[in-house]
Amino acid sequence: MAQVGPRGYWIARVDVDNADAYDRYRALNGKAFAKYGGRFVVRGPAGKLVKGTARKHNVVIEFESYAQAIACYESAEYQEAMTFLKDVGPTDLVIIEGYEGPQPAGRAAWRGVCDGSARRRRSMSNLHHIGTTLSHKAESFVRDRDGSINLLFGLALLPMIAAMGAAVDYSRASQVRSQLHAAADSTALAIAKRAPLLSDAQLTAEGQQHFSAVLTGRPDLSTLPITVTRQRNRVQVAATGVMPTTFMKLFGHNAIDVGTRVEAGFGDRKAEIALALDNTGSMGSAGKMNELKLATRNLITAARNATPPGSGMIKISIVPFDTSVRVDAATYRNQSWLAFSGNTSPSFDDIRPRLATQGGWQGCIIDRATGYDTNDRRAQTALDESLHPAVGCANNNLARIRTLTDDWGALESTVNAMQPSGCTNVTIGARFGLATLSPTDVFGGGAAPMGDANTDKYLILLTDGDNTQNRFVNACGAPGNAADIDTRTAAMCADIKAKSTRGGGTPDVKVFTVRVINGNRALLTNCATNASMYREVSDASQLDAVFRDIIGQITALRLTM
Repeated sequence: MAQVGPRGYWIARVDVDNADAYDRYRALNGKAFAKYGGRFVVRGPAGKLVKGTARKHNVVIEFESYAQAIACYESAEYQEAMTFLKDVGPTDLVIIEGYEGPQPAGRAAWRGVCDGSARRRRSMSNLHHIGTTLSHKAESFVRDRDGSINLLFGLALLPMIAAMGAAVDYSRASQVRSQLHAAADSTALAIAKRAPLLSDAQLTAEGQQHFSAVLTGRPDLSTLPITVTRQRNRVQVAATGVMPTTFMKLFGHNAIDVGTRVEAGFGDRKAEIALALDNTGSMGSAGKMNELKLATRNLITAARNATPPGSGMIKISIVPFDTSVRVDAATYRNQSWLAFSGNTSPSFDDIRPRLATQGGWQGCIIDRATGYDTNDRRAQTALDESLHPAVGCANNNLARIRTLTDDWGALESTVNAMQPSGCTNVTIGARFGLATLSPTDVFGGGAAPMGDANTDKYLILLTDGDNTQNRFVNACGAPGNAADIDTRTAAMCADIKAKSTRGGGTPDVKVFTVRVINGNRALLTNCATNASMYREVSDASQLDAVFRDIIGQITALRLTM
C-alpha cells in the first residue's frame, strides 16, 4: 500500500565545533535512518543567508510519515548516536509534518521530492480507477456482440497502466537505494577507522557485519553481500541487489537493479602526536605497564599503516615520566637551556644538592622555578629561573624521551625500554609532551610550526594515579600538599589549551587524557580539550581499545561521496 499520510521531515542546523565527535555521531546515526527509512534531501554547508543566523551545516531528512520521523528520533539506535551529538557544537533540530494541501492561488503545486507520497497515492488511486473502468468495460464487452470499441479502449489503456505501474515501482526502488546508501555510509565510516589494523578479509567481514546490523529491520536487504575495496588512504563500500517489481512484472520486467557506493578516506593533513605516558611504580601493578606497551605498539602500527612510507604524514613522540623526565645525556649535556651544579643562582637554592655536574649527568630533568614550570616560556641563559634543572636520576630505569619522528622502529624501542618506578608528577609529563610538538622549544626542529594550517597536533596524556611529588612538594609516602601539584598540573593544561595561533578558538594542540583505574578524574577531564576527549579504563586490558579509538580519530577520517 502507498503511504496514506503526509511525510515527516527532520530539519537540522549544526555548527560543527568538534569534528571528532561529529564523525562518531555520523558513524552511528545511519543505523537509525536505514531502519526508519530516512532519506537525505539536503546535506551540505550553509547556503545564502537572507535573514536570521546561519550555521555551518544544514540537513533535511525525509521520512515516509511524521510518525516514522518521531519514531526514528526516539529509537534506541538514534539515542546512542545522540551521546556524541551533544559534543559536536550548537545544534537546532525540528521534526515537522509535510504539507500536501492547496497551494497559493494561481500557482501550481511543486512537483519535487516533498510531494512524492502524494504522487504515489494518486498513482494507486488512478490504477484502482483504471482497474474498475476496465472491469466495467469487460462486462460491457461481453454484452456487446461486436466489442470492437471496448477492445480498442482496453488496448489503449495498457501503456498508461505500464507507465503508472513503473512510477510506483521506481519510487519503491528509490526508497530502497536510500536505505542502502545510509547503511553503506555508516559502514564505510565504521570500518575505515579500523582499516589500518585489519587485513582485507577482516575488513570485509567487519563491514558485512556492520552493514547487516544497520539493516536488521530489512531482512531482504541485510543479507546482501557488500564489496569492500581499499587503497592506501581510503575505503570503498559498494552494495548491489535487485528489487522485485509489483506492477512492471506484468509487462515482463521482474526486478529493478538497486545499489550504492560510498567512500571513507583519510585527509591529506599531517598529524603530530605526543604520548606523555606515566611510568611510575604503580604502573607495575594489575598488568598496567604490559597493557600500556601493547596499546602503544598497536597505536604506532596503526599510524604506520595509515601513511605512505617516508611521507612524514604522521609523526609520534614518546615522553615517559615519573617525577622527572629523561633525555639522552650525550646529545643534550651542552644545551644552554639546562642548569647544572655550577650555576650559583638563588633560583636553585631549594634543589642545589640535586643538581648534577655537566660531565656526570645521566639525563634527568625536573620542574623549572615557579612561574616557568607550568608553561613553555622560552629558556634564556641570562634568566636562570627559566632554565631546566639537570639533576641526578632518582630512577635510573626511566626511559628516555623519543622526540618527534616517523622512525617506527625507534619508537618501538622506546616503548620496550619503559619500566615502572618512582612517584607521580603529571605536570612535567604534559610540559615535555608540549615541548616535543614545538619547533621553537627545547628540542628544536622536527615539528611543524604551531598553528600550521596543514598539521594537526595532539597530546595524549596518560596516568594511573594522583600527583604525589614534584620539585616543590613530596607527598609520595609522606605527608605533603599534593593539591599544590594538582594546581600546577591544571595550570599547565590550561596553558596548552589556550594556545591558538590560528585564532577562532582552534587550539594549536588538542589534548586527550586517559585515566587508568585511579587518578584525579576531575583534573584529567578538565585537562582534555573537551569532555569527549577524556577516557578512562577500569581494567588495564581496555587500554588497547582506547588507543585504537584515539588513533582512529586522529587519522582524520572524513566521508567523501
